[in-house]
Amino acid sequence: MAIEICPLAADFGNWADWAGVATSAFALIVGTVVGVATAAGTIGVALLAHKTSERATQISHDAKAIAEKQHSDSVAAKLGAGRILGSLLAIEIRVLPMKIADALHRYEAAVDFNGLVVADISKFEQVVSELARGFMPAAQGLQEQLHNLPVQLGGDVATLIGMTRELGSTSVLVSSRILRKQDEYGDIVFAGYMTSKLDLISLKEQIQAMLAFSVRTATDFNAFAGGEASDYGPERAFLE
Repeated sequence: MAIEICPLAADFGNWADWAGVATSAFALIVGTVVGVATAAGTIGVALLAHKTSERATQISHDAKAIAEKQHSDSVAAKLGAGRILGSLLAIEIRVLPMKIADALHRYEAAVDFNGLVVADISKFEQVVSELARGFMPAAQGLQEQLHNLPVQLGGDVATLIGMTRELGSTSVLVSSRILRKQDEYGDIVFAGYMTSKLDLISLKEQIQAMLAFSVRTATDFNAFAGGEASDYGPERAFLE
């Protein structure tokens, strides 16, 4: 008896084989597509990272250029402000040694340093009044701008401001310790000193110290501001 094969079963077997082939083919295609997509994604990420790196480099370069430009502008602005400040203070600084030397000369004429007495109370009080007012009103009014000057020069001017303030305070103190009386003609004359008469010498030395420092600073300031040069010979003579 011959074995019969059901046509439907044969067809089903063929369809199953084709389905297996189709499934394998689909899996292969999907794998290929995924691989290509993954590779493309990797390349895209690499390109994006490269462009991001280039952009970061450009941003860094631009930021550096901007910072350099700002620094250059800041330096130029400071130099300009320094020149203007130099012009504003030029005359006051230039004549400062002359004013201090004149005050020292009149102070020495008012005080007898041999006997340490005030020989002329009127002249003494005039000098003290001048010392108390100070010699640098313009510089004191612009002291917040001194940082625009060259560092050393600005520091020296600030030192002079401190010295003139201290000199004014000391002169007022010394004057307050002097005893006064009327002579037979009704004039006010020196009658003694409340504390040590050595204060009279100390005040003189303080005036001399400021004179010496002002000569050096004025010489440097004249060179910076382009003012008339002076060797301050007569003023230096008071320091010898």
